[in-house]
Amino acid sequence: MTRVFRVAFLLLGMGGTAFAAEVLIVERRGEELAYKFKGHDLDSKKILTGMEARTQLSSTTELFVLLGEGVPVEQAFELGSLLTGKAGLRNVRYFAFSRQTGVMQEFKLDWTRWKLSESGKLEPALR
Repeated sequence: MTRVFRVAFLLLGMGGTAFAAEVLIVERRGEELAYKFKGHDLDSKKILTGMEARTQLSSTTELFVLLGEGVPVEQAFELGSLLTGKAGLRNVRYFAFSRQTGVMQEFKLDWTRWKLSESGKLEPALR
């Protein structure tokens, strides 16, 4: 069991009881992004198809998406559109992780756009 999977498994523990969650790992390999699910590499153009081939996904499926170092934050939003929009998953949690430091941090997707004003303040962008 890799360190990332051990950490993800520990995160799942609730009150001494662990429950099963699926884990999708996204890491940078050179210039490309690599996707791994249930120990299998996924085709980057058929992520959802590859996941569905290995498990039955439903709106109640608990899924952890782990984004490794060098993965652009935009990728989380693209995966969010795919997983919650197209696949209808409602229990998706996102984590940034580092194999080098062993640190993992959960984050939530926030669709609010921000801009830096001329005065140097961070403000919500008008749509």
